[in-house]
Amino acid sequence: MTRKPTPRGPVLDAAPGLRQRQRANGTWRVWWEPTPAQRAAGAAIVEFDAAKPGHATREAAKLHDTWTRAAKGERPAAPVTGRTITSLILDYQASIYFTAKPDSTRRVYRSDMAQIAAKWGAQPVVLFDKPIVALWLESVLAEKGATRARALRAMFSILMVHAELRGWRPEGSNPCAKLKTGTPVERHRTATWDEFDAAVEAARRLRRWSFVAALHLAVMAGQRQYDIFRAVPGDFAPLRLDAASRPVWVWHLVQSKRGKALAVPVHDAALPALRLQLMRTAMGPGTLIWDEATGKAFTPDRFGHVWAQIRAEAAKACPSIATLQWRDLRRTFGNLSRAGGASKSDTADVLGNTAATDPRLMRTYMAAQIATTLRAVQAVQRPEKPKGRKEG
Repeated sequence: MTRKPTPRGPVLDAAPGLRQRQRANGTWRVWWEPTPAQRAAGAAIVEFDAAKPGHATREAAKLHDTWTRAAKGERPAAPVTGRTITSLILDYQASIYFTAKPDSTRRVYRSDMAQIAAKWGAQPVVLFDKPIVALWLESVLAEKGATRARALRAMFSILMVHAELRGWRPEGSNPCAKLKTGTPVERHRTATWDEFDAAVEAARRLRRWSFVAALHLAVMAGQRQYDIFRAVPGDFAPLRLDAASRPVWVWHLVQSKRGKALAVPVHDAALPALRLQLMRTAMGPGTLIWDEATGKAFTPDRFGHVWAQIRAEAAKACPSIATLQWRDLRRTFGNLSRAGGASKSDTADVLGNTAATDPRLMRTYMAAQIATTLRAVQAVQRPEKPKGRKEG
């Protein structure tokens, strides 16, 4: 009887400890298996992508060399069991360097760290060098662009610096230092008044009253999505600047991204939507705006989902809005405020960033005292419609 031939695996070049086995479903498992002596020194099994046999061979050779020397006592005791990228991420997330950051920053960091863990989680922290990281970032740059590559490089760099602080890597060994990831293309998209009106009308048709207020606060107060949907009624109160003036409604907030305390006047055109929401707050979970479909406060994902519904509805009457992103509305405020005559510094006071002094932000946004922010907010004005000619 003819013997069934043994299938050839993806790895053709041998390396010490490198293993491969075909699963029942036909796919291949490729991994590095440490020797008993290497295990005693702290080594653990490392899985590889079967689609990248060359990478598996190279990394297996490095692992064998590193842990063989560690078993002989030629390496410091740092690379012990558990000190992988995953354990580094967990250690960093439990540290004050992470927990003290604003909520919005932690949310972004967690997302970036999840991508890093998915790629490198099982790999020992000490094994990373500049060529390995550079090749990875090059692939990210090609597949996902400069913005994503830059973000992951920055996050990985933070983790590697943390590894140095914990003694898991030699001081000054950050493999991300001085690596280039390209320059992201700056986005300059802003909303037109027609697009703003279409979005507001779509929100009303869908009975998304919270979004009517959210749209007004984004375009006429220049604040970020997260700060808008986490606002509570008590953040808004009328304030009389002097005995002769009428009260001005002011939004008091601490920005989630920078932790900067702001007092932003509410534009006259936004007051009807704000007052309606203040009257409706007893129906909701306690925030100024909420998800009417669930009765719960918005999460970032749910907010984005509802915004996509409103945008699709608005695109029926105004097709150009299909390319509008929520973050473009904050930039819209900056442009409208500057176009209305507000200074760069006044507009930056409302935005809460360094747009007045940072040339890059100044370009992006065309570009805190109540008096200065009031000038910036009230500078947002609709263009007057042309008056019809009188018949003679």
